[in-house]
Amino acid sequence: MFDYQALILAQVPGNSGGAAPPPPPPAGHTPPAIPPAPAGPGTTTTQPPGSTPLPSSGHPTGLGDMLPFVFLLGVIVLMFVMTTWNSRKEKKKRQAMLEAMKKGDKAQTIGGVIGTITDLRENEVVLKVDPNTNTRMTFARSAIQAVWSGDKNED
Repeated sequence: MFDYQALILAQVPGNSGGAAPPPPPPAGHTPPAIPPAPAGPGTTTTQPPGSTPLPSSGHPTGLGDMLPFVFLLGVIVLMFVMTTWNSRKEKKKRQAMLEAMKKGDKAQTIGGVIGTITDLRENEVVLKVDPNTNTRMTFARSAIQAVWSGDKNED
C-alpha cells in the first residue's frame, strides 16, 4: 500500500539528499518485491514458471509502430504504378496511330489544323489544308493529334 522506504526517509530528520542511510526495517518485515525493469525493444525476457507476466508498457513494438508508414508507402507506390501504367498505355496508343497514318487520311494537328495527308516523310507530314487553292503545310509527325481514315469526311 505505502512504500515503506519512502515513508522512513521522509521521517528521518536531517535527510536532505540521501546523506544518511535509511534505518533498517523493523524485525519480521519483508519489503515488497520490486519487479525487474521492462526489457528494451528487440530483447526478450523469460518469466519463471508459475509467475505472472509483467504488465505491458502500452507501447506497441515492431511492425505495429510502422504500420501507418507502411500503409502510406504502399498507397504512394500504387498511385505511381497506376500513373505510369496509364501513361505508357496512352503513349503506345499514340505511337500506333502515328505509325498507321497513310496518304489520303484526314489528320488534325495539336494546333487544330485539319487537312488531308498528301505526303509522309520520316519525321514530317504534309497536309493539304485547302483543296481549292491547293495549300499544303508541313508539320512534324509528333504534331499530329488525331487521324481519321480517308473514306470519312471526304470533300
